[in-house]
Amino acid sequence: MTEFRIADGPSPSFHQGIIGYEGRAVAVVWVRDTALLAIAAPRDLAFAPARVAGPLTFLEVPGLAAALTEAEGFRLLTLTELAGPVDTAEWSSIRQEDMQYWCPDSLGEARFNYWD
Repeated sequence: MTEFRIADGPSPSFHQGIIGYEGRAVAVVWVRDTALLAIAAPRDLAFAPARVAGPLTFLEVPGLAAALTEAEGFRLLTLTELAGPVDTAEWSSIRQEDMQYWCPDSLGEARFNYWD
């Protein structure tokens, strides 16, 4: 782990652990107050000078994914899950009001976002 980027305001909905892996930086992102993980391109969480707040770019990193899948108590979401639709019956922790207001295109966008 090279750096932790902790979200300390109302958004984003995730924290990041930046890892140097196979010659590049990748982020292990986890939804605040849950055990849901994904692998993504790192993001700057600071507001200054300007914060990028669009959808994360999720990455396929098989070796890292294999290690994270073995982490007890955590669930690593796959690229297929992250790119797929939001099943509100399965993901009841996502507020219906947020779904209607923000209209996320995928589960990844619904779980890892900059909503206020």
